[in-house]
Amino acid sequence: MVELPPMSVPFQIGTTPNPNSIRVGLAESKFAKPTTYRTAQDAAAEPIVAALFGIKGVTQIFTMNNFITISKDPAVQWATIEPKVAEILMAKLNG
Repeated sequence: MVELPPMSVPFQIGTTPNPNSIRVGLAESKFAKPTTYRTAQDAAAEPIVAALFGIKGVTQIFTMNNFITISKDPAVQWATIEPKVAEILMAKLNG
């Protein structure tokens, strides 16, 4: 049996001072300029951001260089959003 090296995680999810936002640090720069997206339609040209808007409760996304800030509806818990964020980012960044 051949052992493969573990897949590296190309991002890290962290907190922000705002309890309704998280910061995702990326291993490499993906975004050329700072941009705020308020709807999925705004994000149509940016596949990672468009996919993140598919998560129920996501209300706004800010991107810049090698990070993403995701904001949510206060009524939705991070416990339901974060696993989906991680799943999308693993697929988009490793695919």
